[in-house]
Amino acid sequence: MTGGRILRVKEYLGNETFMLTYGDGVADIELTRLMAFHKSHGKLATVTAVRPPSRFGGMTISDGRVTDFIEKTADRRRLDQRWFFRAAA
Repeated sequence: MTGGRILRVKEYLGNETFMLTYGDGVADIELTRLMAFHKSHGKLATVTAVRPPSRFGGMTISDGRVTDFIEKTADRRRLDQRWFFRAAA
């Protein structure tokens, strides 16, 4: 879906590096450093990701009994947040 959205605005992007994110993308990222990193590696794209906090705690069950409670922790998944692309993308 994201690729289709980029294609729809392609004529407005020109030949400059551009950044995009979801409308609800919130993260503590130093964009100047991220842009410098993107330009330094010479790749076509850079993607950032975050580990959202888990909504729930958990528990360990052994032999049908709860043996431990686990507080809310960071989710193991990483969600993509922002992308930088060279105009050639």
